[in-house]
Amino acid sequence: MTISRMSTVGFCCHLNRNSSLGHHNRVGDFSRLNPGANTAGFCNIGSNTTIGIDAVCIEKISIGSNSMVGGGAVVASDGEGNQIALGVPAKWRDRV
Repeated sequence: MTISRMSTVGFCCHLNRNSSLGHHNRVGDFSRLNPGANTAGFCNIGSNTTIGIDAVCIEKISIGSNSMVGGGAVVASDGEGNQIALGVPAKWRDRV
């Protein structure tokens, strides 16, 4: 796990093996980065959000609270809260 400079991690977050946070990121409370998940710089990850195995968040992305990013997804656009991102490039879908 790597946390770059100027990044903040909220309360009770779970950052797994081989995950990394780029510079100037913010991770909300109770969020999870699964093994191999990577975020570039200036990403804002909301509370209670899960980033799947080997998922990648491109620079300057905002992911709303209570969202999920599927394994292997490449997030290149912002997502509102309560959504799921799947695919390469990731498409945001409403949670069922």
